[in-house]
Amino acid sequence: MEYHNKQIISMLKVLFMMILMIMGTQTHAQLSSDFYAESCPSLFPAVRGVMQRAVAKERRMAASLLRLFFHDCFINGCDGSILLDDTSSFRGEKTAGPNNNSVKGFEVIDKIKSRVEKLCPGVVSCADIVAISARDSVLLLSSDFYAESCPSLFPAVRRVMQRAVAKERRMAASLLRLFFHDCFVNGWDGSILLDDTSSFRGEKTAGPNNNSVRGFEVIDKINRGLRNSVQASSHVQTLSPSVLVTPSSWLSHLRAFT
Repeated sequence: MEYHNKQIISMLKVLFMMILMIMGTQTHAQLSSDFYAESCPSLFPAVRGVMQRAVAKERRMAASLLRLFFHDCFINGCDGSILLDDTSSFRGEKTAGPNNNSVKGFEVIDKIKSRVEKLCPGVVSCADIVAISARDSVLLLSSDFYAESCPSLFPAVRRVMQRAVAKERRMAASLLRLFFHDCFVNGWDGSILLDDTSSFRGEKTAGPNNNSVRGFEVIDKINRGLRNSVQASSHVQTLSPSVLVTPSSWLSHLRAFT
């Protein structure tokens, strides 16, 4: 199967946001957007307040914090360990080769942690603060870019995702992992979807991914659904060369998750 580059990029971006929404609305005991509703009800407004000031000062900080979250998740899972400072007997992720003088946003996380700790001492984990800041960082850049040109885009993705997660709840995490694995090599370009050919070996069958990363069939279904949609098909080929859903638009649909 061959994917056009712009559609690959677009599909993963839409999928990422849909996955976060579905994980927030369909998982209960393990993952819940209202986990801190009683123990720290002011958590989300506190994070949002710091994030608004940080992004207003430097819009690029939104992307930096999303990247920080990804780098944290890549080593030992999304545990907040990227925030740990080195000591005389410990060298952590923060100053490791791929992160040192590269990953940004630690000072924003520190401000959020300080604010949250004053409101709810000893309640909210650092890992959750990193995750919430990553979500809010893109929410703050949201708009309805394709509301008129491709209004069926998000409902089409959501329908396939809802069926896939209802059939296998683990699929939500699998697709989020697929997204992270794509980001790790050459950035966020969707190249993990490319099939091998006689002259090309891609990321899909590379050592860390082969028989490990999954969810490709769900992306295939979404792609076919969009192509078969009378409303969407007339727009898919004429969207902007860089993205189907840009960073300034996907997270408008995450407001239901906040």
